[in-house]
Amino acid sequence: MAQKKFVVEIEKAKEAANGRPSMGPVYRNLLGKDGFRPLTPGIDSCWDIFRASVEKFPTNECSLVARLLMGRVRDVESHSANCMKWIISMQAFNAHGLYCVPLYDSLECSCFHAVCEFELNNKGLTGLKTFPNTIKYLKTLVSFGKVTDDEQKKVAENFGLALYSWDQFLQLVGNLL
Repeated sequence: MAQKKFVVEIEKAKEAANGRPSMGPVYRNLLGKDGFRPLTPGIDSCWDIFRASVEKFPTNECSLVARLLMGRVRDVESHSANCMKWIISMQAFNAHGLYCVPLYDSLECSCFHAVCEFELNNKGLTGLKTFPNTIKYLKTLVSFGKVTDDEQKKVAENFGLALYSWDQFLQLVGNLL
């Protein structure tokens, strides 16, 4: 039986030269071997793809995210790294044309806003302890968990951060839509 090919090599591998590392070949889906197909009219961003999918398939499970963004559903809890709150956050960034860069907690970055699970106490931000230079740039922190008291906000302010609970974040996003 003949094996069907789904990818095609569009660029050959390159050997290391002039201090630059070697690069492997570039492959592309067979349907796009001669270039990418044109975008569907009205689809110009990641948010447009998501919005159109929700409109086309309103009963699919992921449309719950859209209902959450519109304030029709509340209190969906999960504590995993890829929880519903993360998806909502990512789509909120997409809705406003902002860049969303997922990071592991062991990486350092120069971001201005972070949406994450963290622990805030008098010793500092335990979610940020692995990359201390981030505090130079970070201005806003949204907690997937609850912000339980004014003392947490005071600790955040001592680091020059605005701290929002998840519910406050949803209100901010809802006001912008």
